[in-house]
Amino acid sequence: MKILSWNCRGLGNRATVRTLKKLLRVQNPDIVFLMETKILCQRMCYLNSTVLKFRGCFPVDCRGHFSNKRGGLCVLWNDSVELELISFSSNHISFSVTGHATSKWVFIGLYGWADQSEKYLTYDLMKRVCPQSNTPTLYVGDFNEILWFHEKQGGNFKSMGQMEKFRSAIEACNLNDLGYTGYTFTWTNGRSGDNNVQERLDRFLASDLWREKYQYHQVHHLPRMQSDHAPIILTFDRVNKVFAQNSRKRKRLFRFEKVWLEHPGCEEIVNKVRRIPQACSFMDKVNQCAQRTHTLNTHEFGNISPHIKADGEKDCKLTKEYPKQKQTYKNVNT
Repeated sequence: MKILSWNCRGLGNRATVRTLKKLLRVQNPDIVFLMETKILCQRMCYLNSTVLKFRGCFPVDCRGHFSNKRGGLCVLWNDSVELELISFSSNHISFSVTGHATSKWVFIGLYGWADQSEKYLTYDLMKRVCPQSNTPTLYVGDFNEILWFHEKQGGNFKSMGQMEKFRSAIEACNLNDLGYTGYTFTWTNGRSGDNNVQERLDRFLASDLWREKYQYHQVHHLPRMQSDHAPIILTFDRVNKVFAQNSRKRKRLFRFEKVWLEHPGCEEIVNKVRRIPQACSFMDKVNQCAQRTHTLNTHEFGNISPHIKADGEKDCKLTKEYPKQKQTYKNVNT
């Protein structure tokens, strides 16, 4: 099963519609969550019936008029799933999902407030729409906030307090970041040189029950096109043996590098993982720590493995060029 999420920044643009159509043809998702459509419901339904052609379409109107349009959401789905509406607003759509011979789980597509003074509304909404703890739940969307310092490149430093509020909201809802493969940052301001800013604003978050239900899952950041946001896609299944085998092939032995201890982000990661609810097993916490420290290593230290290999080859070369001299010992008693 596949779920695609994209802040498309306006479907009134024909080029963006063509890009979306091509993206859907290549990825073939079962559920699609679109943000910043910047069109009204009637126009979105017409676009689906004539171009996108999904079986189900639930749009939310954009706000504003003419060039000042903003917002607008839409959830699309095909024949492989059944969706039952729970609630919606200008910033979220929530559905109960069944399909693929599985029991119900909750899908929540959420678009976070971008203005710094309104970000608390995102966290309040996350908590308000969160279902009961015994319901497998998946959040997806552009949350307009990062979790860690290494999820931003360029520009001013993010407020630690603001990131902590986002993390607290995630913990209050008993969610976990599902991670990703591909390029780290999902948004850019489009500027060049020192003025360029990139952040990881789009993500999938899931409850422990959802992760237990769908053990084989993977999030991939797709290339950016037509929008300043990259589409992200989640592929998951319960008993897909091929998916499981591929996951095992990609798994590598985790080794903790001593140099990480010198970075303040390392302690932050360990403390964060320790605070994960006890329902999460010890090995899950180790895996979470491995994933997050690997990301920290890539963006703060770079890949140190080639340097270690190069130093080893250099030492080996020196040993061959300057072999040890055979030592002779004189018997001092003679």
